[in-house]
Amino acid sequence: MNRVSSNKYKWYSPKKGSWKSNTDGTMDLLDGWCGLGILIRDHQGRIMASVVKKLRASGDVLFTELQAIIFGLEVAIWD
Repeated sequence: MNRVSSNKYKWYSPKKGSWKSNTDGTMDLLDGWCGLGILIRDHQGRIMASVVKKLRASGDVLFTELQAIIFGLEVAIWD
């Protein structure tokens, strides 16, 4: 079945001179892995950095999302 995704969310840019980090986590219980993703954009929406990480899945979707948020914070403070 094909579905068209309707995104109800709008991305709001950060203040000029700032960057914004968006995170997401996804899980595939069939193969036992999860993925974490971070996208960092400037005030014009340009991608300044992106990072992905593959981990063993915990089996809990909310925990995977939390891992993505924590990973995003770690990336934000990298030198």
